[in-house]
Amino acid sequence: LSLRRQRQMCIRDRNISDLTFIVFEEERLTFSEVHDRAMRLANALRTQCGIAHGDRVAISMRNYPEWIISFMAVTSMGAVAVAMNALWQTDEIEYGLKHSGSNQLDWYRHRRDQELFRRSQRRRRQESWKRRNRHT
Repeated sequence: LSLRRQRQMCIRDRNISDLTFIVFEEERLTFSEVHDRAMRLANALRTQCGIAHGDRVAISMRNYPEWIISFMAVTSMGAVAVAMNALWQTDEIEYGLKHSGSNQLDWYRHRRDQELFRRSQRRRRQESWKRRNRHT
């Protein structure tokens, strides 16, 4: 069954589209949100990157929700998802891409930037809390 057909069956039979599917830190994504993001990404891969059925697409990132979304997007369009280690250095990534015949899909930098922002926000909240509670 295609990913689209599976989603239709789930919505019709169990009405789970609004249930939580992924939890990552404070972020919660429903089945419907993940599916919609995966379909948007699949469309962008097809129209903007020229990825087609049977192409190999490398996914190189840590265990983030985007990994699942990327995998769903790639496989839903009939392409082959090639999982690569996010900790590899440049020469290892080049080797993996060359020998797998893949294009690369890499959202790691985007997520890293979000993480750094969240950490700085957390640090500010903690410092603010310490200042407020210093005299109690």
